[in-house]
Amino acid sequence: MDLKLIHVFLTVHKYQSFTGAAEALGVSQSAVSQAIKRLEVSLQKKLFIKSGRTMICTRTADQLAIECGRGMDIIQNAISTTHHFIVYCPEDLIQITREMPHTTFKLPPTLQETLLSDLRLQKVDLAIDFISDCDNSFISERVCTEQFKVICRHDHPRLSGNTITKEEFSSESHIGYKRKFKGMSIFQSQIDRNEMTDLERNVVMEVSSSHSICMIAAQTDYVGVVRESVTKRWADKLGLSVMDFPKGSEVEFPLNLIYHNRFKNHSDHAEMREAVKAQLIEICS
Repeated sequence: MDLKLIHVFLTVHKYQSFTGAAEALGVSQSAVSQAIKRLEVSLQKKLFIKSGRTMICTRTADQLAIECGRGMDIIQNAISTTHHFIVYCPEDLIQITREMPHTTFKLPPTLQETLLSDLRLQKVDLAIDFISDCDNSFISERVCTEQFKVICRHDHPRLSGNTITKEEFSSESHIGYKRKFKGMSIFQSQIDRNEMTDLERNVVMEVSSSHSICMIAAQTDYVGVVRESVTKRWADKLGLSVMDFPKGSEVEFPLNLIYHNRFKNHSDHAEMREAVKAQLIEICS
């Protein structure tokens, strides 16, 4: 007997609804319906009967739910006394790992599409990222929003002051962030969201982390764009000047937790999410 079918059956029995079970499991309603049909064929017994818009559990279903529920509890207790989670986390936020037991943090893939695929395939359980446009299989929770800042070395030959002009921003050579979503960088995707912001830049180099942007900016005449919390940690140490964008052209960086719908009501996962949130808010404040 396929234990996945039993899990689907118990969820349907709990919610008394294919739709409710599908939402709880993070799968389609047709997938739930097909699983129940397979189980009924295997048992050669009817488990649920539709009556108008409602669904009635048969006596067989009620008895099976009691026995299988006990068995699944025993199995769950045997194999998952402590749930260990895997989280995709940007390199410049990796310091939260010191406060998170039973959680492994990994650097995310370059393409956000790969990140979403890994969440879907359960290769990872959570991602800390800027993505907010996901399909209905995923939940994106906003944790906080930061301002982007422009950085360059203190003794830059052309840039000085606390604010960079549009002309200066466009004329300088930039260090870009390698990660992409729908073919665009994080910075460009946020520019496109803000119709009032009109900024162009010449990216001559792409790197995989904000730390690398800071290091290269400190040793060259290139400029970079990073989150404000990154500048607070590295500007003084690396001798970087931090500049605001021109008034009316400010760009925000949203920090989200992205996870699959299957974890929406998972108590251990919810506890882990709250712990990650608390750490992120402290880092970004």
